[in-house]
Amino acid sequence: MDLDIHNDSTDSTECVDVEQTTWVADILRNRRRIQVLIELDSVGEDGISLGSLADRLAERDHSPDFTPGERKRIYIVLHQCHIPRLSIDNVVNRRRDLITPGSRYSDVLSALLRLQR
Repeated sequence: MDLDIHNDSTDSTECVDVEQTTWVADILRNRRRIQVLIELDSVGEDGISLGSLADRLAERDHSPDFTPGERKRIYIVLHQCHIPRLSIDNVVNRRRDLITPGSRYSDVLSALLRLQR
């Protein structure tokens, strides 16, 4: 079987869809990033402070009686790992302490909602 590697008839949108699917899957692979998306969805376009986000996630993970240490661990991992990653991918915007939806936020949220069905 001969393959014509010079044939340019490949549908370029197919490649974009594969890249989009891979990129979104990578974002949604982490439980903490999913929690960030859910919390951001609940507060809307106005966003949420990083401290309030850490409080909400600590309460979700450890009940309303979470310790300062539990909150601090969540704050640090959000600050050092998850928010920068989501920001680089334009899923969120971070201005000082405020986290708001980024330009690609709706793409990732839509994928998450489809997975949760």
